[in-house]
Amino acid sequence: MKSLFLDKFESLDSFKHLVNEIEKKEHPSNRIYVSPLHGSTKSLFLKSLIKSNSQILMLSPSIKAVNETKVEMDILGLSENTIAIDKLTNDSLQES
Repeated sequence: MKSLFLDKFESLDSFKHLVNEIEKKEHPSNRIYVSPLHGSTKSLFLKSLIKSNSQILMLSPSIKAVNETKVEMDILGLSENTIAIDKLTNDSLQES
């Protein structure tokens, strides 16, 4: 069931377009700004990006959002690819 849902999500035209724009890497500093993605859309989008990108930095507006995304990434089987930092300090960055 999870695989069927992921396949449907990845086949959406708007989703394919966004992934293609990111894969072009013609943007300054390889940064692309998008409107907030709601619900689990963030995690599903990150799962697709991980296939073609070795490192992705995602900033969240709150600790709650960081923790929610971490749980979703665990459910999608991406816990080994995820480092969640809820306080941006030198010590927390070195531990990760």
